[in-house]
Amino acid sequence: MPNREKRFKYDAMLLGERIAMHRSQARMTQEQLAEKLDVSVASVSHIENGKMVCDLNLLVGLANAFEVDLCEMLRGVVLMGVDSSSYLTKEIATEFEGLTISEKRFVHGVIKLLRQEHQRGLSDDDI
Repeated sequence: MPNREKRFKYDAMLLGERIAMHRSQARMTQEQLAEKLDVSVASVSHIENGKMVCDLNLLVGLANAFEVDLCEMLRGVVLMGVDSSSYLTKEIATEFEGLTISEKRFVHGVIKLLRQEHQRGLSDDDI
């Protein structure tokens, strides 16, 4: 019988950034958060840098530590059947909404420069 278990994927980098933001807003150090979650400081660092995948228990613990709704913390992070490209396009569009026209021109210029560098053969890690 085939395994019909549904799995979800999430953008670990975005979740890590969101966790770091919540930790900062809560005025907690990585050490304090690690203690609350009963994990190592290195684990907190890896999570915030998108290098460690969180299980459901850890996600619930994080939401509780920050006193935020788990669904809110994961909003826009979970990628269920959506390729990350369209997800990122939506995230970028959302970020653009709040910019002034001069900020939009600046960001557009940066994007153009990055694309030119990438087309010249540099890898994403070199940029």
